[in-house]
This record gives sequence, C-alpha cells and structure tokens, in this order.
Amino acid sequence: IADEGFYGAETIVISSASSKTAIIAAFQLAQREDAPKLIGLTSPGNREFVEGLGIYDGVVAYDEIADLPDGKAAYVDMSGDGEVRWDVHERYGDDLTHDMPVGMSHHEQLSADRHGKLKGPTPEFFFAPTRAKKRISDWGGRELDDRMAGAWKPFVEFADGWLEVRTSSGPEGLAETYHEVLDGKVPPRAGHVVTLA
Repeated sequence: IADEGFYGAETIVISSASSKTAIIAAFQLAQREDAPKLIGLTSPGNREFVEGLGIYDGVVAYDEIADLPDGKAAYVDMSGDGEVRWDVHERYGDDLTHDMPVGMSHHEQLSADRHGKLKGPTPEFFFAPTRAKKRISDWGGRELDDRMAGAWKPFVEFADGWLEVRTSSGPEGLAETYHEVLDGKVPPRAGHVVTLA
C-alpha cells in the first residue's frame, strides 16, 4: 500500500477490522508517519473491541457505511463480503482510488451483487506469495526475513495487551475449533492454537 503511494487516498478503509489480518495491517500502517487516515469497518458487536485497539483513526459499523469520511479513499477488503463491497463503492464512486480484496472472512457473501457493475475501480486481489517474491527480488531473502522479524516484535508486544490465546489438541480439538471459527463464534480477542501431535 505504501509502495503505491497509498493509492492517492486520504483514507484507507479496512473491512473485517477485528480480524487478525486486518489488525496487523492496520498496526503496521499506523506506525507510518505518512499514512492516511485509517478507518476500521466492522460489525456493531465488534465495534467496541476495534475502537479499544487504538490503531484506527475511526471505526464505522457495516450499517453506517454512508458515514465514512469524504475524500479519496482506498478499500482493503478482508471480508470478501460482496454487499459491503457494493456499499463502499456506492459511497465513494470515483473517489475510491483502489479496491484490494485480501481475505474472505465473509466467504458466504462473496458473490453478492445487487445491481450490476460497481462504481469506481475494479477490485485487484492481493496475493501474498507474489508480493513476497517481489520483496525477495528487491531486498534478498535475508533482508526480507530481518525486516519481517523487526516488524513482528512490536506487534507481538502490542498483541500481548489484548490477545487471548486458546489451545486445544487432537482431531477433536481441530474439528471443534474449525466449526467455531466457521460459524463466527470466536470473539475477536481470541486466537486459537491447535496441536495435532
């Protein structure tokens, strides 16, 4: 995002803002002095948690998309929710400078399309292995590893203040955890570690 000049945006809107992927992305962006305003888009039930993280400049619920800030915006879509994508594109139109689908936490709504062609830019999927390959080409493997380790340590210290690690083991633990995650029953502060050996 930074390499692309934040896509010329004054605001970066990150959906599924309570997800771990969104949190680490927002945490990294928030460390940058040149970063645009960061807005977390989340469910009403997770709003208080997302606000409490202190890394977003503002938090907006999915049913309040019309209240997103004015101006040029880029959308980082961790949810994959077609209805939310539609609403964000409707809100910004030509002021939406980029739409980057990253994840699919709302995979069951991925193909939702209410009215046809989206206003604004065509979504461009982010694929981590492609980016890693570019970074290895730019910096070399050792430098990439060093930079990742350097970025990871501050995030771990930050996460220690809110992340609740839950452990389970065996096929039964894996199945139970899988269904809990799939059904959306995991609170945002929880992270699962499943041991199979």
